Parts: sequence; C-alpha cells; structure tokens
Amino acid sequence: MTEKLTWHILLDRRRPYPWVIGFIVLYTLAGFLLAPMIIKDQMIKQTAASVNGALSVSEVRLNPYVLDLRLTGIALNDADGVLLVAADEFYINFQLSSIFNLAWTFAEIKLSAPYVLFERFTPEDNRFTRLLPPAEPVAPVAEEEESELPSFILQRFEIAAGHLDTKDQVPSEPVEASFTPINIVVADLNNIPDRAGSQDVVITMPYGGTIGWSGELALFPLRSSGQLSLSDLNPRVALS
Repeated sequence: MTEKLTWHILLDRRRPYPWVIGFIVLYTLAGFLLAPMIIKDQMIKQTAASVNGALSVSEVRLNPYVLDLRLTGIALNDADGVLLVAADEFYINFQLSSIFNLAWTFAEIKLSAPYVLFERFTPEDNRFTRLLPPAEPVAPVAEEEESELPSFILQRFEIAAGHLDTKDQVPSEPVEASFTPINIVVADLNNIPDRAGSQDVVITMPYGGTIGWSGELALFPLRSSGQLSLSDLNPRVALS
C-alpha cells in the first residue's frame, strides 16, 4: 500500500498544476489575440482625441513569448485628407535582459519604408502645426525638477528606405523636393554615460547623389565623430 501511495505522489508531482496550464492559456490568448486589438483601438482613438487628423493601422501583431510588436500599414492623414506620415512596418523587440542591465533594453526598433510630408504655408504655419488643436490657457504652476530619462539600451535602430517630401509655399515660386531612399542604422544607441554606439546614415539627394555619415554617437555627454562622404553629387545643382 505504501509503495502504491509513493508512486501516486510521484506521478502527481510530474503533472502540471491546472492553474499553471490555465495561466499559460490565458497569457497566450491575451498576448496573441486580445492585446493587439486593444493596442490598435487605443492608438486610433488617442490619435483622434489628440490631433486634427486620422490614424489608420492595417494590422497589429504581438508575440508575448519573444516580446516583439509589429505594426503594418500605418498612415496618418490630416484634416484635409493629406497623407503626412506613413510606414509599411514598425517593429520593436523588447528584451528581458533589462532586468540585469538595469536599463530598458531593446534588441531592435525598425521602421520600414517610412514616409513624411512637410509642407509649409507661412514661416509659422505648416501641416504639422495644423495637426495640433488650439492651445488652451493654462494656469501657472510651480516649477518642478526635471525628471531624469530612464536608462535605455537600443542594440539596433534602423530606418530602411525612408522617403521625405518637402513643399514650401512661402517663396513666390513654390519649391518641392524629395529625399529617397533614406537609410539609417544605429547600433548600441543608449544613454549610459560615456558609452558610445555606431551609426551609418545614407541619404539620397533630390537630384541624384548621396550624402553619407559613418561614425560613433554618444548621448551623455552628446558627441559624435566619424566620416562624412559625398557621392555622385552634381555641384551645379547642389549650389543652385
């Protein structure tokens, strides 16, 4: 009898407790299904409540096991229906190593094919200022000490195939220019004192040629060193 009881206890210990299985199921369903719906809904609602524009997001995907978030088909239109900001995809991957680094740690943040339109109507008026609702008078408050930015480590930040359109209606003859593709890669971006990261920036100019920058970047204290490169630029166009 004692032997049978011993085997029964051993078998019970090998079985996962029901609450453990239940927690895993709930965590999985909440992470893969519920959280993406809440994130998408809140992004659209908060944007509509904060600016004079409309945000749309095609899809939100969250993986609760690898802690990554992926947004696709992002677009922000102003009150006139003009597309101001867009991106094919925004990806962010958070790391549990934040606990050991004592700093918010991200493996990667990437923007794929981001688009920005900057159109200026007067020196003070542009499409982005029109996004903001009229400022309401605020009662003066006592000055507070500035809070320090939490420590963070971003192992890789990338902007791939970016596109910037500019339109300036201030001159008598409007000026338009497009900068594409814009590619930026920053490795080990952080605000840890005296810890530098590397950066590579390549911008294609409107009339051909590229401007590149490769070097190191530190935020605290702010400093950057590296090499600037110009390739296939047309001097007459660049200076005109």
